[in-house]
Amino acid sequence: LLWIDCHNITENAEELAEYIRRETGLYLCAGTEYGKSGEGFLRMNIACRRETMMEGLQRLKEGFDLFIL
Repeated sequence: LLWIDCHNITENAEELAEYIRRETGLYLCAGTEYGKSGEGFLRMNIACRRETMMEGLQRLKEGFDLFIL
């Protein structure tokens, strides 16, 4: 699992997770699903084939790029 710190991108990681899911199809969990200490984080499961993980990371980058613009 990757815990991705999004504090420099947004104060609302839940909104960011929804945006990335809508725009790229990549499903991420907002860290708050796992308690208050998860605020400002996204969680990404990378227990998969390398090719699948690399595609997911590319979608994540695209989602960040779109969100920031």
